[in-house]
Amino acid sequence: MVWTALGEVQVAVTGEGPVLLTIHGQPGGYDQALALARIAGPGMRVVAPSRPGYLATPVDHADLDAQADLMAALLDALEIADAAVLALSAGAPVALRLAERHPHRVRAVALIAPVTGPDTHPVTVFDRLLMSRAALMAVNVILEVAPSLAIGGAFVKSGFPSVGGVWRESRRIAREPELVDRLRTTIHTALPYGPRRAGAKADDRMIAALHTWLGRDVTVPVLAVHGDADIEVPPAHSRVLPQRIPGCRVCILGGAGHVLDLHPLWPQAEAAIRAFVTNPPPRHPAAPPAHDAPNPA
Repeated sequence: MVWTALGEVQVAVTGEGPVLLTIHGQPGGYDQALALARIAGPGMRVVAPSRPGYLATPVDHADLDAQADLMAALLDALEIADAAVLALSAGAPVALRLAERHPHRVRAVALIAPVTGPDTHPVTVFDRLLMSRAALMAVNVILEVAPSLAIGGAFVKSGFPSVGGVWRESRRIAREPELVDRLRTTIHTALPYGPRRAGAKADDRMIAALHTWLGRDVTVPVLAVHGDADIEVPPAHSRVLPQRIPGCRVCILGGAGHVLDLHPLWPQAEAAIRAFVTNPPPRHPAAPPAHDAPNPA
């Protein structure tokens, strides 16, 4: 735990070099943020916090502006001047707001399947059941004895263009131990749900309150990667970003759902993200304010 001017934050810090702040999704925690950092490869100092309400970080400071300010306070507490930011899914609004409110602290923002508005797949009772400790135990067993079944379930939940495609991809991934390990990591850094429940509920409120002007004051370089078959966070969330952020680059992976790192083209996307956060392009001027947008503090 690290004490900041705005409260304590659970965080893992590892490596040496330019700083990469990784911001996890929903549900997640510092463990998911740490796993996310593997994209950057060696040669960076990784700061991987649990956002408010996740694992050991108190649920205080859970609205969007407060989360952004808490990330800046964490950098202060660690005596870090600035960082590249890599955010997953529901962590994306925090990354964008951090870049808006504290632009001098952010060198670049890379987003994976980012949430940029309130239009996301609602969490159902079935989803909650899948997040139970019993479900986690069952998935662990299935991954060992019938990995294709567990992989297919992940695709059905996160999005895939066809039933036949789910079966083909599940069999392909089941034959590659590294990909099975990636799926296992994804599951184990989102579950069990209990220690992450408060943060997930806070994220629900944060996402419901997102405005269409999110990102319009971002001047740092932004890259977004999304799957066009994502049903949890539709690809429109990324496609709208160039309208808000000058120079924003968007990479759409055809046939990919929300679990992007199992897609056959993920290695190319991963390489693009790595190059982007290690050597970002120049900043751009902010877009003019929208007529209907409030003036954010």
